[in-house]
Amino acid sequence: MALSKAKRKHRLNTLFERIGDIAVSWAFLEAGIDGCIYQMHQRWGGKSVMATIPLRSFERKVKYLRGWHSSDTRWQILFPDFDETIDRIERMSSDRHRLIHGAIKNLPEYEDDGFIVLRRTLEMNGDKTTFEEANYNLAAIRGFRRDIVLTATFLGQFASILAGHAD
Repeated sequence: MALSKAKRKHRLNTLFERIGDIAVSWAFLEAGIDGCIYQMHQRWGGKSVMATIPLRSFERKVKYLRGWHSSDTRWQILFPDFDETIDRIERMSSDRHRLIHGAIKNLPEYEDDGFIVLRRTLEMNGDKTTFEEANYNLAAIRGFRRDIVLTATFLGQFASILAGHAD
């Protein structure tokens, strides 16, 4: 059954709320990354990975985390799945980027319809433009937010362990 105008507006507002939740939750996750990196750098030999703490670039932060983990066998033994966690964070970053910076291509007409998010990418060295489409629905976005919060919680706990404050 086709959605009424009011129902479509409600679903669109719900989508916008969920995208806002993604943005706020992602800030929590990045704070966990930053906390881990700070402790790694100050207490666990991270200065040998990079001379300075990466402050802004997500890619540099991921490179730092991978480099630190691969350089310390103690942590490789304690957290053998750390690289998988970083892989998951990178995948989540792509979805976050698409949802936050993409454009909604369609508005749902029916109850079960999802949203198509369109993301335009410009190549820096040339005039090539690519478009990437991804399908989302409200339930998937809610689940994505949950995954971000769970990962952020793990990172916060890991930063506490690195700081020596674990119970």
